[in-house]
Amino acid sequence: MFAYYTVIVAFTVIYQLALGVQITKNSVIDNQKKTAFLICLITLLLAILAEWFGVYLDGKPSSLRGFHIAVKVVEFTLAPTCVLLCGVAISATEMLNQLLAITAVNFILEVLSGVLGFIFYVDEHNVYHRSSFYWIYICMFGFAAVFLFYKVYQLSRSFQGRHIASLICLICFLIFGVGVQMIDSEIRLCWLCTTMALGLLISHYTDMLLQTDELTGLLNQRLFQNSLQDISVQTVIIRFDIDDFRRVNARYGYHYGDLCLKTIGNMILMIFGSCGYCYRNGGDEFTVVMNKHQSQLQTYLSKFEHAMDDLRMTDPNLPHLSYATVTLHQGNDVQQLIASADMLIDERKRKRNLGLLDENDRMI
Repeated sequence: MFAYYTVIVAFTVIYQLALGVQITKNSVIDNQKKTAFLICLITLLLAILAEWFGVYLDGKPSSLRGFHIAVKVVEFTLAPTCVLLCGVAISATEMLNQLLAITAVNFILEVLSGVLGFIFYVDEHNVYHRSSFYWIYICMFGFAAVFLFYKVYQLSRSFQGRHIASLICLICFLIFGVGVQMIDSEIRLCWLCTTMALGLLISHYTDMLLQTDELTGLLNQRLFQNSLQDISVQTVIIRFDIDDFRRVNARYGYHYGDLCLKTIGNMILMIFGSCGYCYRNGGDEFTVVMNKHQSQLQTYLSKFEHAMDDLRMTDPNLPHLSYATVTLHQGNDVQQLIASADMLIDERKRKRNLGLLDENDRMI
């Protein structure tokens, strides 16, 4: 049994090393995130080595009892810490000081347990046992799991919830692997599952970044094109185009132009994010794929118009937008609908330049 467990540990360590190389070579994740993921990975490595030494020392000569207790303290301290670090790595948190305090409290409790034996103890024959207050360790790990789930949910929300189902499955996979070992300590899959979950999490995070417009944080044109085949009947598509954006860049500079794009993108997401997906299609074009609350289209457009007017109270140079809406019906071609919406926008801009706009051609 120990030989089989050693093979699992060796496999996990090799996978961790490969994952470390993948993180360092990843050209999508920024250096700060890379550092956070690598710290998490190193903590995982230390935790699994501590567990392996604990299993190896179980039942060995009593002269090694002190070392056995020490590695169990390290294992019990690092286990919830690894999960907390995963949460910190994927999403910034304002609770860092509180998390450090919780980790310190857990460490102190584990050290005391090494002496007093209330969470775990190693008997005079150098055999490890769970003690009556083992539930303290379970609570610590449970808190870490809840924190990770919350940060994963936040991460999904920041990418408009597109990956929430797969991320929840990933968390369930992690909980299953850890839970099985807590129920039966002879089934040692905790660190293998945790390492695999971290790898999948990094892969998901990279995919999210690749599907996001770097400037505005909205979903990007590549994802928009790939998602067109999944658009269902009765979905409303709203196309936005900033008016005279070249003039804005020429008059106020590209830095201000980027600021306008960010401001408009944030407002589009704020108003329409609850009813669909928001994209920046490149340049000065935005799209909302409204797959919920379609009957309230005019209400949402009105909210967006008022919100933009409020922004212009503080920044009168903020450009206006022309827009067009189309609804997908049975038998329609999505690409043709989008092209017709773009033609409507161009026509409205032409009429505006000629001073022929009517009530149906309002800009936002």
